[in-house]
Amino acid sequence: VRKFAGKRAVDGIGFDLGSGELLTIFGPNGAGKTTLLKILAGVLSPNKGQIMIDSNLVDVVQRSWRSQVGI
Repeated sequence: VRKFAGKRAVDGIGFDLGSGELLTIFGPNGAGKTTLLKILAGVLSPNKGQIMIDSNLVDVVQRSWRSQVGI
């Protein structure tokens, strides 16, 4: 979950990707696409929830994990 001024920008997103798989994110303006990518890149922190890679919890403050996934 990521909120701005009390309004939810990202909520209830979950997906699994296997090796070599791609994911496309699309939606209307204001749907939270850029916010989601910023959270995954470690630019923003989620207000609630977690990010897991290979069943390991990712600390978005520590950016060393980004090189492992090509960010």
